[in-house]
Amino acid sequence: VQVIPAVALFGGLVAAASALLAAAPVLRDLGLSALGAGPGLVGIAAYLLLPLWRGLQGALRAPDPAALDAARALGLAPRQILMGVRLPLGAPLLIGGLRVAAVQAIGLATLGALVGAGGLGRIVFDGMAQFAPDLILLGAGPVIALSLTAERALSGLEAAARRRWPA
Repeated sequence: VQVIPAVALFGGLVAAASALLAAAPVLRDLGLSALGAGPGLVGIAAYLLLPLWRGLQGALRAPDPAALDAARALGLAPRQILMGVRLPLGAPLLIGGLRVAAVQAIGLATLGALVGAGGLGRIVFDGMAQFAPDLILLGAGPVIALSLTAERALSGLEAAARRRWPA
């Protein structure tokens, strides 16, 4: 999914949802729609799978094999090894994946306005349509602030995890 441009993915989701709703009109009665938050959330979730998966995989592979052998030699159960060795030692990588996903989600949520998901992206795109720089900045400013705040906070958490559980 990462190689598909976000706008194309959102457009494809709208088209797929429209076709599904045309084939099964009863889904409209359940509140499903081809536009709005649904396609926006599905698109964002699809994009976030890769950084979250890579962070989790890196975290699980982070411990030295000798540390895992020592944990098994002590008689730790697989769950105890996961919770007491693998995840703590891999926490910096897991948080790094979360950091990338969080910043990416903020940007994608802004693009979600293109499929009717609303949010700050709507203000940005309304400003672009009206050639109104002040309106663009009204929407873009908080998006930039949210991105920088998420990046800084999760980078600090990642650094704290590296200090707490050095590799």
